[in-house]
Amino acid sequence: MIITGYILAVLGLIVCLVGEVMLLVVSYKRGLGWFFGCMFFPPLWIALLAFHFGAAIRPVAITIAGLAMAYLGASMAGIDV
Repeated sequence: MIITGYILAVLGLIVCLVGEVMLLVVSYKRGLGWFFGCMFFPPLWIALLAFHFGAAIRPVAITIAGLAMAYLGASMAGIDV
């Protein structure tokens, strides 16, 4: 069960990273201001989600799913989070 937890945690972190990169791509398509703002000030992604909901909802959902998967895997592996 511990090995499965570690594998799930690592896969969750990879999925989260993919979602983050997808969100940066969406912000780049909206303009360099959005891109650099989201890169250097991550809470700005909430504003990006609010203003460009249709384009940003999928990457945000993938990121949240990856975080949930990583949390579940860490809990299964016995890692304190």
